[in-house]
Amino acid sequence: MKSTYFDEYDLLELFNAEPEMIGSDEAGLYMYSKTNSNGVQILLLLSVHENKCRISLSIEETTFFKVELNNVENLHRKDGWLRIRQSSGENDFFICFYPIFYVTTGDTQPLVPTLIFHDELKGY
Repeated sequence: MKSTYFDEYDLLELFNAEPEMIGSDEAGLYMYSKTNSNGVQILLLLSVHENKCRISLSIEETTFFKVELNNVENLHRKDGWLRIRQSSGENDFFICFYPIFYVTTGDTQPLVPTLIFHDELKGY
């Protein structure tokens, strides 16, 4: 199986930061994280050679969502969404980064969540 494909610039744009490398460059282990204005943190652990991806959402030190995906083919950014495609025929995972962190599954990119907590929209 080929390694998981992703565009580093896509993830840089979504997470607003370079990944933390785990081990050597050849290991292909990347950790991305971002915390929003409400203190919710999203963490993405990506193992490109093992074709695995782990996603977690937490607030302070309490994790309230965690999933591990296997057979990950690619990660692709579109607008404020990250699409994680698996080769196993399972539904894709979508992560919304704006206006809130939002994780869902399906065949197509969903609409933006209706809940709004983003600082720029306060007082709207």
